[in-house]
Amino acid sequence: MGSSAEAEELKEAFRSRRSAAGIEELLMRESGLPGPRINLRVAGEFARLTALSAWRELDEAVAKWPRIGPDEAGTNEPRVILPFCAMLAAGTGLAAASPEGRRSRRELLRRGMNDERWRIREAAAMGLQLAGEADFALLRETVELWLEEANELEQRGLIAALAHPPLLRVKEQAHFALRTAESVLTRLAGREAQRRSEPERVLIQALDYAVSVLAAAEPEEGFALLERMTEAEDARIRRIAAANLGKARLAKPHAGRVKRLLEGLDRVDRAANGDGSD
Repeated sequence: MGSSAEAEELKEAFRSRRSAAGIEELLMRESGLPGPRINLRVAGEFARLTALSAWRELDEAVAKWPRIGPDEAGTNEPRVILPFCAMLAAGTGLAAASPEGRRSRRELLRRGMNDERWRIREAAAMGLQLAGEADFALLRETVELWLEEANELEQRGLIAALAHPPLLRVKEQAHFALRTAESVLTRLAGREAQRRSEPERVLIQALDYAVSVLAAAEPEEGFALLERMTEAEDARIRRIAAANLGKARLAKPHAGRVKRLLEGLDRVDRAANGDGSD
């Protein structure tokens, strides 16, 4: 994470057992909001410190933060850092939690995936990434528990969580992530396009980059998936393939493969549009 003045102040607040209200004020002051980016450094440091803390007053306060809804803290308001931090803390503490604690933390993260604020949806995915860094088996178990019944926003959260390079350094973990992505793509292709559906738009937005992250980690299996996507009947799947093939993480190291798949995609698109000429 690196050092910073605000992270050091947060550490001191924990060491001195500053009141929960004082911690809240510090987080909101250092949130970086309103602005384009929330302060991930201080949010991550808070999650790390919370996982190490047995400070009851703070634990009780953090348990209330997820209930801070959009009417109390909009996407770009400083107070939104509190439920944001609660999502990260739920992930960092998942591995060490009791079975009941794991259940409640997972429920919290799942609610976060469905929040109308994009920052909270992103925090829920980041919380799962942190859980996976500590114990990938727990993340895998979570995906397997939720995937079959997951709605589009939850599918988006799971895919975003898995498209995290530190988790993909282990071959089997990358393979699991690719299989999960293909399962989500298959479900998307099995549904009729929903005009102006915000959940579908958000899911596709995640798939537009996530497949390339997974393919960069495991090119053989990843490009096999991309080839199947370029040949799909569903135009949405072909557009997702095109978006991923345009990413520099694939286009630079795998230029030949990318060129071949884009050429094949062009032929499929022309055939789908009734243009059979070469």
